[in-house]
Amino acid sequence: MHGYGEYHCIEGNILYIGMFEENLYYGFGILRNFTDDEIYVGYWKKHLKDGIGKTIRKNSITLSRYSKNIVIQNFDDQNIIEILLHDNHRHLVKFFEFSIKELKKYVSLARILNPK
Repeated sequence: MHGYGEYHCIEGNILYIGMFEENLYYGFGILRNFTDDEIYVGYWKKHLKDGIGKTIRKNSITLSRYSKNIVIQNFDDQNIIEILLHDNHRHLVKFFEFSIKELKKYVSLARILNPK
C-alpha cells in the first residue's frame, strides 16, 4: 500500500488510519491499540514513531518528539501546536487538539466489528 489508507488488525486489536509507504506506516497517522487502550496521533517513518506525536492513555497524555520509536523530547500542549504551525502543518492541529472522547470516536472499530 502507498498513500492514504486504513489498516485493521482484528487479532491484534489495532486500527491505523493514515499514510503508508511500501506497506509501512509513513508520514502522519493515527494508531488505536484497543488492547492497551492507547491512541497515538503523529508521525511515522518505516512503521516506527518518528517526529512529533501525542500518546493518549487512560490516565495520561504525552506530547513528544520521537526518533525511531524512542522519545527524544517531551512538550506541553502549546509547544506542539507552535511546532506544527511553524512546520506548515496547520491542517494537523485539530488532531492534536481532539479530546480523548473525540479521538476514540474517530478511530473506533464499531463500524467494522464489536471488539468486546
